[in-house]
Amino acid sequence: MSKTLYKYRSLNENTKNILLDNKIWYASIPSLNDPNEGLVKEITSHGAEDFIKKTKESQLSGFITGLSMQKDDPEKRRLLKRLETLKGFDRKYRFMVSFYQQRGRRLSNAEGFLDSIDLMIRNVGILSLSENPLNTLMWSHYGDNHKGIAIGISDFPDGAYQPINYVPPGETPEINLKGYISVVKMYANYNTLEIGFNDPSLQTALRTKTNDWMYESEWRGVKETYGLYPLEGRISEVIFGLNCNETDREVIRKAIDDGNHSNVLFKEICRTPNSYDLFIRNCEPTFPSKTD
Repeated sequence: MSKTLYKYRSLNENTKNILLDNKIWYASIPSLNDPNEGLVKEITSHGAEDFIKKTKESQLSGFITGLSMQKDDPEKRRLLKRLETLKGFDRKYRFMVSFYQQRGRRLSNAEGFLDSIDLMIRNVGILSLSENPLNTLMWSHYGDNHKGIAIGISDFPDGAYQPINYVPPGETPEINLKGYISVVKMYANYNTLEIGFNDPSLQTALRTKTNDWMYESEWRGVKETYGLYPLEGRISEVIFGLNCNETDREVIRKAIDDGNHSNVLFKEICRTPNSYDLFIRNCEPTFPSKTD
C-alpha cells in the first residue's frame, strides 16, 4: 500500500490553488520557522586553508596533465619547460592563473566553493509534510487551530520525499570537504567551482532537525531553488479540521472537483466524547472520478 503524507494548511487562496493547479510552494530556508534550519558546522580557518591548498594542488595537477596529453608541439614544450624552471608551488600556480587570464579565462577559486555552501543553503526550496495527520500541535500551528485542512499525498515517486533525521542539539551536521561533490559552472569568461546539490553531506544537513521537532514526524522534499513546483504524487485525501465549518468544506470540495482530482477521500477530525482524544473518520463517500 502506498504511503500517505500530509500537508497541514490553513484555508486561503494559496491552499485553494494547490488543489486547483496541483502545484505547491517549496519555501526558502530563511522563511521557515526553525532558526536552525540548514545549519552546518562552521568551517575552521585551518580547515578552509587546507581545503584551498588541496584544491589549488588539484587544479595545477590537472593543468600539467592536460598539457602533457596534448599533441607534441613547440608551445607545449615551452610551457612545460617553463613550469619546470619555476621554484615552489605558489609560482607555478600563479603561472597557470596568468596562462588562463591571457586567454580570456578566469580560473575558478576554491574560496568560491566555500562561499557556495552558504548560498546553496539559502536558495534551496523545502516542502514539509508529515506522516501523522492527527497531531494536535500540528493542527494548531499549521492548520489554523483546526479550522483548516490536511491534504493527503500518495503515490509519489521514490525519493521525492524523505524522512527528517532528528538529532540532539549538539550534533550539528558538517560539510565533508574531503569527499564532496562539486560542479563547475562555466560562464563567458570565467568558471566557478560550487558544491553540488546532490552532495551527500549537504543533503544530510538539509534533512536534519533537533529532537525538539520530532513531534512533527516530518518528511521533506528538497529542490535546488525555492519556488512553485508540480506536486509529486496525487492528492488522495482531504481531512477537515475539528473546527472547519461547512462553508469552508464546500469551498474545498469544489476546488477538488475543479482541479479534476479523482478518488479523493474526504475525512474529518472528531473528538471522543468526554475525552481529549481525537480520531479521524470518513465524512462522506470517496469523491468519484470525473466523466465526460
